[in-house]
Amino acid sequence: MIGALIGVLSLFAAGAAMADPGPGHVRTSLNMRAGPGTAFPVVMVLSRDVQVAIIGCLDDRTWCDIEYDGARGWVSGAYISVLIDGGYRPVRDSGARVVISVLGWDIDDYWDNHYRRANFYSDRERYRHEGPGSQGRSSQPKSQSSQQTQQQRAQPQQGQQQQQGQPQQGQHQQGQHQQGQSQPQGQSPQGRQQDQQQKGQPQKGQPQQDNKQPH
Repeated sequence: MIGALIGVLSLFAAGAAMADPGPGHVRTSLNMRAGPGTAFPVVMVLSRDVQVAIIGCLDDRTWCDIEYDGARGWVSGAYISVLIDGGYRPVRDSGARVVISVLGWDIDDYWDNHYRRANFYSDRERYRHEGPGSQGRSSQPKSQSSQQTQQQRAQPQQGQQQQQGQPQQGQHQQGQHQQGQSQPQGQSPQGRQQDQQQKGQPQKGQPQQDNKQPH
C-alpha cells in the first residue's frame, strides 16, 4: 500500500517536472517557413504575441514544427516561448523541463502532406539539400578551400616568369645590330688620312706646277 502510494507520487512529481509545453508564444514578428532553415520559402508571417501549437522540434531545438490557423511550417526555436515556472522562456533554452517531441526532417514527406497546392511545391529539388542531414554539400571546410585558392593565385605560372625574365632572341640581335650602326660610316681614320695625302700629290701624267715666282 505504502509502496503503491510512493509510486503514484513519483509519477506525479515527474509529470510536474517535465510539463507539456502547451501553446507556444511568438516573441516577435516571425517568418514561418516550409522547412527548418532560412533558405526555405516563407509560408506566412506570424504577428507578435500570437499563440501557436508546437508539434515538435529538432533534437537541438533550433527549429520547431508548428501549426497556426490551419497552416503548418517551421520557425526558429529562439523566437517561440513556452510557459515555465510562471514565466515564458524560448523553446531553445527550455531544456529538460519541457517535454517536446523530437522530429526529423524529410522534405518529400513534409511537402507532400502540407504543400501540394503551394506555388513553391514544384521547386522541391531546389531545396532538397537544405536543412539538417542534407546531402551533396562539400565536406571540405570553407576556410581551407579559400586558403588553397589564395595560394594558387599567389603563385605565378612558370612560363610567365621565363617570358618576363628572358629577353626575346630577336630583340637581342636587334641591339647588336644597333651597336654596329653606332660606328661612323665610311672608311677608317687611316683610310681618310691616306686619301688626304693622295689629294696633295699630283696625279701621274700631270705636270707639276711651278710655284716659283717669276723673276
